[in-house]
Amino acid sequence: MLIDDALDTPESAEDRKLRVWAIHSENSGSEENVIFIREINIAIKDIDAFLITPSLSTGVDISSYHFDAVFGVFHAMIWLCVGYMRDGIIKN
Repeated sequence: MLIDDALDTPESAEDRKLRVWAIHSENSGSEENVIFIREINIAIKDIDAFLITPSLSTGVDISSYHFDAVFGVFHAMIWLCVGYMRDGIIKN
């Protein structure tokens, strides 16, 4: 393994680059993302990190194991509204 003198790390500069894919409300309908979502279990094998918002939720099944970790960031208001809907306080 070669040492990259610039950063004194055993990985090459190419190995340190993350392949990140993001889907959010502003790009979820793009042709590129529609194709990505249609073949999601194949497409995720070519990325290192997958960032999504609630714009990608219902009807999407990632059934292949690829990522080492999954993280979530949630806003309390969303769960409060779900609880209200469950309890009949907010009607659909």
